[in-house]
Amino acid sequence: MQKESQLGPNGEKRIGVLVVDDHALLREGLLAILREHEGIGAVEQAASYDEAVEKVQLFQPDVILADAWLDDSIGIELLGLLRTAVDEPKIVVLSVDAPEQALVSALRAGIRGLLDRTADAAQLVDSVLEVARNETFISRHIIKRLISTLTSGVSPDSSSSDALASLTGRERQILERVALGETNRAIADALYLSEGTIRAHLRSIMRKLNTVNRVQAATVAYRNGVIPPAEREADPPPRVGR
Repeated sequence: MQKESQLGPNGEKRIGVLVVDDHALLREGLLAILREHEGIGAVEQAASYDEAVEKVQLFQPDVILADAWLDDSIGIELLGLLRTAVDEPKIVVLSVDAPEQALVSALRAGIRGLLDRTADAAQLVDSVLEVARNETFISRHIIKRLISTLTSGVSPDSSSSDALASLTGRERQILERVALGETNRAIADALYLSEGTIRAHLRSIMRKLNTVNRVQAATVAYRNGVIPPAEREADPPPRVGR
């Protein structure tokens, strides 16, 4: 069965999403939120690992939103099987208290998004939209946990310092906000730029730092003192609505 072509009001392709969770109430809540966004098209659901594999083959979603502890895994095994789809779907994992090393393994396995359950509806939708664009989306609290693990006992290195010195002033501003766990939308609002401009700057930043996602870029920033210690635990500035 081929994926239906669904277009938004401006002719853009709408995103197909598969929600995978073994709790019916949570699934229904996620479905309701996603269906409200005009950029998201068909939304399907699965209650188990086996049903998810079947739905991926039939529905071919662009993005899969999966429970972290589905079948006692963090979605890594699920990712392997779901990649058998004709169009490889991007995966966002809902995480509660997964060990940091499991989160790192998930990113290394190709999972694009890590979302904690303190996220609001806007962050949920943002995570789906971002990973559908081949970007990485990681909740603020998760990115802090990962960076703490990845930077523990590691000293700055000269190659990273040289790479950081090559960043423009705007790129350094954006990197600082990424390292503090801000989303692309929040950064765009704060700097009065479009999200597309933020994504373009991030691609340039990651190329210069030789990193592949925002966790790695943020880790370089922390290791080299880009973020002052006092700012690392501060609450993020309020996000201005668009």
